[in-house]
Amino acid sequence: MHQIAPMSEDQAAIKAAVEKTLEPFGDEYWAKTDETGNWPEEFCDAMAA
Repeated sequence: MHQIAPMSEDQAAIKAAVEKTLEPFGDEYWAKTDETGNWPEEFCDAMAA
C-alpha cells in the first residue's frame, strides 16, 4: 500500500485559495446554470483571475 505524503505549505496554500475561489459556486449556482442553459461566466472569470 502506498502512503500519501502530507501536503507541503505551498500545496496547502494552493488548496485553500482554490476552495475560497469556489465558495460562491455551490449547488444553487450550478442548478441555476443548468436550468437557464447559460455559460458559467462568473465561474470562468473567477478561475481565470
